[in-house]
This record gives sequence, C-alpha cells and structure tokens, in this order.
Amino acid sequence: MKHSVDTRRLIIEDMQRLMIRDGLRAVRINELASHLSISKRTLYELFTDKLSLIDQSLTALFGQWEESVAERLAQPAGSYEKLVWLLGEYVRQLNVTGIRLLRELHAAEENYPAFVSWLKSWKANFCNLLCDCIAEGDCIADTQTAAVTRGLMMSLFVARLNGIPRNEQYDFGCTILRGISTPAGTELLERLKTNG
Repeated sequence: MKHSVDTRRLIIEDMQRLMIRDGLRAVRINELASHLSISKRTLYELFTDKLSLIDQSLTALFGQWEESVAERLAQPAGSYEKLVWLLGEYVRQLNVTGIRLLRELHAAEENYPAFVSWLKSWKANFCNLLCDCIAEGDCIADTQTAAVTRGLMMSLFVARLNGIPRNEQYDFGCTILRGISTPAGTELLERLKTNG
C-alpha cells in the first residue's frame, strides 16, 4: 500500500512539473510513464484517466499554495505588511506557473475547480486584508475593496499572460496600493519595498 501511495505522489509531482512547464495539452501519458519508469497500466490503476490525473495534480498544487499562504498570514504581522507580502506572493505564484498552463486554465475555468478555488482564495485574502488596512488607517476609507481586489488580481493575471516581467508586475501592484494608501500606508509601503 505504501508503494502505491509513494508512486501516486511521485506521479502527481511529475505531472505538476510537466503541466507548469508545458501546459495541459502537451502532457502525454506515454511520456509521463516513461519518465517515471512505470507502465501505463500502473498509471491507469492509480488514476482512472488523464483528466483525473490532471484534476488531482492541480488540486495538490493549488492546495499546497493556499496552505502556505494561510500559514504565512497566520503569523504575527501588521495587516499592511501582510497585504504587501500577499501581493508579492501572488506575483511569484503566477510567474512560477507557465503562461501556457495559465491560458488553458483560464480558457476553461469551469473544468478546473482547484484553479477557481485558488483564485477565490486569493481574492478573499486580499479583500479581507484591504478591509483590515482601512480599519487600521493605512488605506483610505472609501476604497472599494472588492473592485480594487478584482481589478488588481485580473490585471496582474493578464500581465503574466502577456509576458510582462515579474518585477514590473510587482511594481504595478505597488502603484495600485500606493494609490489607495493613506500617508501612513504609503510610508509603510516604501519601507516594506526597501526591506523586501
């Protein structure tokens, strides 16, 4: 049984690497089996079909990312510091993911619930932190948190799809934050960018 669990884990990890690098359509079961030195039969004993393998691989990948974000946000820090960190982490995760994979996921979101959950998690975390920043006086009171969150997340996503460099994506996000920050928030942002 342990061998089966280890094999499943290795298959999912390898599938994640291939998806991130080449996208969903480029992944071939024959290549995956060959790369792992297992038979196609073993693959199909562990996963009913390619879609099941893709779904489980995406669920594991996005689940790991969501868990690491939740752990970091649970650590003691100010809301604005967490907000700036979250912006940087979103940009980092977008840039770890291949453009081809992001395009494929975005084009057929309804088929990939793990991807939709990941996006919703980002929006919820960012929006909640914006509300906390308003309450703490670091963002202006009339900020439309849902609209800012939705616009910023989508703009960064599209920037990644268009191949905009990572540092420019992050700078754009910081510019948006600067635009909704109070003077105290702007000072914090500059200090965090310098130290981060």
